[in-house]
Amino acid sequence: MQTFRLLLALAGIVAVVALLIMKKDTKTVLIGVGLVLCVLCLKPLDGLGAFTSYMTKAGLIKAICASMGFAFVMKFTECDRALVNLLTRPLGNIGFLLIPIVVALTYFINIAIPSAAGCSAAVGATLIPVMMAAGVKPEMAGAAVFAGTFGSVLSPGSAHNVFVADMVKAHNPSYTVQDVIGVQFSSAITALIVVLIVISITAIVCKDYVKGVNFLAQRENSAGADGASSAASAAGSNLDAQPQKINVLYALMPLVPLVILIIGGTSKLNTISFLKWTKMGVAEAMLLGAIVTIVITMTNPQKITKEFFKGMGSAYADIMGI
Repeated sequence: MQTFRLLLALAGIVAVVALLIMKKDTKTVLIGVGLVLCVLCLKPLDGLGAFTSYMTKAGLIKAICASMGFAFVMKFTECDRALVNLLTRPLGNIGFLLIPIVVALTYFINIAIPSAAGCSAAVGATLIPVMMAAGVKPEMAGAAVFAGTFGSVLSPGSAHNVFVADMVKAHNPSYTVQDVIGVQFSSAITALIVVLIVISITAIVCKDYVKGVNFLAQRENSAGADGASSAASAAGSNLDAQPQKINVLYALMPLVPLVILIIGGTSKLNTISFLKWTKMGVAEAMLLGAIVTIVITMTNPQKITKEFFKGMGSAYADIMGI
């Protein structure tokens, strides 16, 4: 019977992968295959029980929903864009090195903004035009941003880290998300180094960097740009010539929960009298970050609250659902 269940599990994995490749809805596929496996194992109600138990799992809901709520607040206040602009301002036309640097920057920004979609949107809108104007082909510019969107493995707000910590807590109640990050830190940095090497070699082999060529201007001109759009192209390809004003305080807001959780999870720091308050959970840190953002950005609290809960709802539907 055990062998039969193992074979069913393997068949279920293959079925899930095949259906996802066919671009079927992720949640429907997972629920459907899971229920079929339960029926074949003669335990049809176990699947329903597992589904409903995770609907109200406090450890997961608090951390994941609060993290996504904070991400929505950062997007609404444009603090995420301010952080990206602050980090990318020193990047001029440094040639080929721009490719691995963008990967590394995206990686570290993804720690502060754990949503891969949110991070890539914020980073891509700023860095892809810069890379194209500097001579990096559009395909490699997009690939460089995408390659760095796994930095969230070191983020306390990552749904995956929260999920792993919650499972370990069943046997070790004192286990935290910070412990999960500590275990995988060396592997995550090693993976980043490997990605930097591989993407650099790929760019060299495929000749994705052409010195002196402005792919941004070429792309816009080839789209049928007239005189006015050509001027816009020139302005877009000379981002450093007309730098946008950066609000440093706005740029620091995405880092607030991260700093709190790092200090609170470091034994040598959280024992200091004036830092003891940092010993808090992920959800509490995200809420505190949102409150600090309201004060710093002077945004209407009603709008921030609305965005925060919109993010929580999105997290429950899109992340908890999976």
